[in-house]
Amino acid sequence: MQMPLLSPATTERVCVYAGYSFGTLRHAAASGFGEYLTGLVVTPRWVPRMVSELRLVDGAPPDAVWCDDSPLHDAGVTRYEAPAIGERIILDNGAFPAWKRGEVMTLGEQLDGLHAALEVIEPEWIVAPDVVADPHKTWARLCACQLELERYGLDRLLLPVQDGMSVARVAAMARDLRCGIFVGGSGWCFKRSALVALRDEGVRWVHVGRARSASQLEACAELGADSCDSSSWLRAQHNNVARRDTYRRALVEHAHRRPSPVDEDTSPPSVPHQSTTVDRLGWRS
Repeated sequence: MQMPLLSPATTERVCVYAGYSFGTLRHAAASGFGEYLTGLVVTPRWVPRMVSELRLVDGAPPDAVWCDDSPLHDAGVTRYEAPAIGERIILDNGAFPAWKRGEVMTLGEQLDGLHAALEVIEPEWIVAPDVVADPHKTWARLCACQLELERYGLDRLLLPVQDGMSVARVAAMARDLRCGIFVGGSGWCFKRSALVALRDEGVRWVHVGRARSASQLEACAELGADSCDSSSWLRAQHNNVARRDTYRRALVEHAHRRPSPVDEDTSPPSVPHQSTTVDRLGWRS
């Protein structure tokens, strides 16, 4: 069941997404962060495993718990409660993790991955193909991918911006397509400057990738981002666990789940969406 929206406060707030990795749902329950997180960001490579995990959540025997040493074990909380965190998904194009592995993805490979993933899930947003650290090739891909992705609704796209790109130029395309922008780039300095530049551009939705710390989450909220993501919130490495109290304070202060503009009454996409991700995974009859 979807968690209620967090109560708005005087401070600026932002929708916070967690980067998906296997065990995300377990970590969300163990940390208690689930109620503050809007959804998941996943690349095509991880979609089959994410779907498998989310199906397990809904359909496994009730006596199986997260793990014997979980703080939730004695409370009887099982890993099979319907996960609100999985109802809203941003489908990333996979370019950045491939780049970190030393691989360069062609436009065809990126589109094939997105098509395969979109046969299984219906994401809230789709990050359009880009080329890491190459603003000129990224712009070319943004122009070339639209025909292929039009069937899913161009208003669901997030257009990547990165170092060397004209933020105003990408914002103009986003306004024409009535879609959003994904702020990437090499580091936080670029992301901050891009958010400042986007303040008056009238873009429908602005998402910031890899906002890794409490201070960056706060800056995303204060600089007007609509959403941001990080895998740090739910990773179980000792440095992230040690920062849990800091993360929790930042999430309480700045996180806010609110409706997506994709859910608003807008012009229908080329092919009407007939089912949602939760329908396809069997969470609703």
